[in-house]
Amino acid sequence: MGCARLCLLWCSLWCSLWCLAGCGTVQPPATTPEAIQALPDRVARLRALEWVVYSGAWDLDQLERSCAAFADAELVQACGRYLGRPHLFRGAALERGSAVAPGQEAADLPGCDEAESVVDCAVALAEDQAGLGCGSLPQPLARDECWFRLSDRLRADVPAARGSEALRSCLQAGALKGPCLHHHAEFLGGSCAPVDSSGEVRWRELGEQAAAMDVAVAHWDAFERQQVADVIWAGAMRCAFQRPSDFDPLLARSLPVGAQSHLRAAVAWHTVGGLREAPLDLTAWDQVLAGALATGQLPPASPGSAEIPAGPGQGWAHDTAAWSLAQERAGAEPCGSTQRYFAMGKRVASGDPAVDRLLALLEAAARVLPEPAPLLGQALDHEDPSVRCSARALLEWRSDGA
Repeated sequence: MGCARLCLLWCSLWCSLWCLAGCGTVQPPATTPEAIQALPDRVARLRALEWVVYSGAWDLDQLERSCAAFADAELVQACGRYLGRPHLFRGAALERGSAVAPGQEAADLPGCDEAESVVDCAVALAEDQAGLGCGSLPQPLARDECWFRLSDRLRADVPAARGSEALRSCLQAGALKGPCLHHHAEFLGGSCAPVDSSGEVRWRELGEQAAAMDVAVAHWDAFERQQVADVIWAGAMRCAFQRPSDFDPLLARSLPVGAQSHLRAAVAWHTVGGLREAPLDLTAWDQVLAGALATGQLPPASPGSAEIPAGPGQGWAHDTAAWSLAQERAGAEPCGSTQRYFAMGKRVASGDPAVDRLLALLEAAARVLPEPAPLLGQALDHEDPSVRCSARALLEWRSDGA
């Protein structure tokens, strides 16, 4: 039996545990930081680290401990990339490891034998060959991550033209499909389309992509599906209305129903901010907001008014926990349905446009007005229970020093 055939026989018998390092020499894979760091060249070290991640040999805790022990700068940098992808160590991904022999990960990937990262090489091949590189990876978790990262790259390259391709890549991502779809929703939520008539095509495209996302998550429960839609539309409205801007009311009314509540939140924010010193009661404020939504005209920014924040920085800690605590302390009836509020937690919402407009007004008042308590207090006797509950919770929240 020739040397080559002997090598193949050994590899087939031991491929789940051993690495073929040369004809007649079989060595165990490097699975400790010391063994990885002792490998003879930089590519071997980087590939060994990649192998332990995608084989499931290390969990997140072991990766963190091992990375702290590395002295090699390139290994430390590679560690940072893996630690920045926490989905590789969560949920269903934990069941996707495999013991493909080190050195065999690139067997079906032309040009990847000497690559520092087989997955990086596969992503590049997949982008050029319609995903074929990802499908050739033998490690299931590596294959899922390849599809995930291909989706990210397709969006980064030509977002408008390749959005549907990026979504299709997410649907191939196996155990990582959920995190990938959430990434995709966040990307769509970053679409800063103009809100005048020049943005009509871009808003229509966003609506089509949001509808495609809803189909992709149709098997999720209603709460998770709503969260995905909220990520898209809350982000898009924050991006479009970060500063006060008049808008085309016809364009606004053509947006999907799921976007309308987030539009009301954005318009309410700037309406209250622009008129923050006006001595208006709740009814008058609601009429002003209704007029702004109907005409597309927002008051100019006033001294002290704020842009819609990009995130929940100091003073905006209205996250889920804070909301739940405030609602619990406020007692009485439940608030009903809630939705994402830009990037700052959530707010009470209603399927009735008039009620939802008032809810958006109360939320903006609690965040923008220096002394919102008198206005919020006027809503405590409102006929709609969600308005009463929202007012109570917002008052409780502000009383906590928010």
